[in-house]
Amino acid sequence: MDVRKQLDGTAVIAMLLICLVWSSQQVILKEIAGNFSPLLLLAFRSGIAALMLGVLMTVQRQRFPMANNMWLMGGLVGLLFSLEYFFVSEAVKYTTAGHVVVFLYTSPIFAAVGLNFAIKDERLSGLQWVGIVFSFIGICVSFSGGFGDSTMLKGDFFALLSGLMWGATTVVIRSTRVNQMGSRPILLYQLIVSFMILLLASWLSGNTLFEPTLKNITALTFQSVVICFISFLAWFALLKKYVASQLGVLTFMTPLFGVILGALLLHETIQNTFVWGANLVVIGIILVTVKSGGIRIFRRRRPL
Repeated sequence: MDVRKQLDGTAVIAMLLICLVWSSQQVILKEIAGNFSPLLLLAFRSGIAALMLGVLMTVQRQRFPMANNMWLMGGLVGLLFSLEYFFVSEAVKYTTAGHVVVFLYTSPIFAAVGLNFAIKDERLSGLQWVGIVFSFIGICVSFSGGFGDSTMLKGDFFALLSGLMWGATTVVIRSTRVNQMGSRPILLYQLIVSFMILLLASWLSGNTLFEPTLKNITALTFQSVVICFISFLAWFALLKKYVASQLGVLTFMTPLFGVILGALLLHETIQNTFVWGANLVVIGIILVTVKSGGIRIFRRRRPL
């Protein structure tokens, strides 16, 4: 019987580091956007991480499922993953990194609503619908701070679309045959497809700016190796060992860290309306995702 452990000090420290790493990706994209196109960086990141993961799976003799049209479903998941990061790349052009990470992490709300209709056992309770309302109000309050700034409002909208795409990815993985794959093959599909789509999008849109400075190369290396490869594999390893619901709760540290890093490193202003709105969003997400003391959306086969 597969019994997972309760959280211990090692798991908590590991999750703190993982959430800190995840929260840094939008800050990095924003910081170097002036001389390294975010869209191009994300394309290169996916390609490098896909190569590393492919080598690892080959060495460990893990198969890459393509039979029975599985490649079509893998391609769909990869397309949604690509759209998620396309919208992230657009969002960081117009709004703050803190806003991007908070709106990106609205994904559990969209996933919960989608799963409510896709899977019979995932019907939302009354309390969870209250959480949906809380999050919707929080999003509106957060957006209200940008009503006087159309550029920020545009960026916030793109960030929210990225959260929608992440949520849609979760729905597809949970409600289709994709969930029969292991976590690594799903991630590899996402990385390969996003590399091709984002690279093509970069070329077609003219977002090909890349100055080969030490800062840019370091950023690309960190995004590819640490964020997209090591942290994802570490997350999957923790999911195999510890209770997923407890790990899921800790992931809510990511948007908090993102806002703090944006303020400290990029000197971003944190508006009062955004703080109140973000708090309502987080409260809503907690109400939506908690069921019988657990987080439903964070399951073993759900890559980030």
